[in-house]
Amino acid sequence: DYHRSPRGSREPMYDPPLAPEDSKLKDVIDKLAGSIVQGNNPQLEDMIKQNQKDNPLFAFLDDSHEFNNYYRW
Repeated sequence: DYHRSPRGSREPMYDPPLAPEDSKLKDVIDKLAGSIVQGNNPQLEDMIKQNQKDNPLFAFLDDSHEFNNYYRW
């Protein structure tokens, strides 16, 4: 199945990644992703990854984490 993108090209349809059920975790992911996109600051992710490496709430920054796809989406 395909859909038309805003640019008019045909792109495969897929379901977005599942969001975490934990509202606190979802809020942290959404706010961080928004901050990085709005500020156009990819270094922010590296800084937070380093500063929060022992904080399980930021484990989604690891590529193998179950909610990393949601964060990247």
